[in-house]
Amino acid sequence: IWGSIAHVTMLGRQGIIPAEKAAKIIHTLDQLMQENLDGKWNIGYEQEDVHMNVESTLIARTGMDIGGRMHTCRSRNDQVVLDSKLYARKRLLELRGRVLDAIDTFIKLSETQLEDPM
Repeated sequence: IWGSIAHVTMLGRQGIIPAEKAAKIIHTLDQLMQENLDGKWNIGYEQEDVHMNVESTLIARTGMDIGGRMHTCRSRNDQVVLDSKLYARKRLLELRGRVLDAIDTFIKLSETQLEDPM
């Protein structure tokens, strides 16, 4: 959803789709994201993939004239690559946090054993 919001923002700013339609898409995507976090809307398995589930829900809520514009100038491959990069980034940041926690633990442990030979 984040990638779609960024893409639609660009489409609206560049005048590729009307700004008011871009705003409606972004608003609806924000609602979907919040509903998903609240457990009120789940990305189901009715469609081919997560992207089609988001798109079909968006179109159901806004109509084809608005929701159908979300993927203008954007292929499914673009969506998958962006999602993969965002997922990898999230996991790397989590890993970095764990490594920093381990380093802090080693430093604290070493401070209690300054006189111990290695």
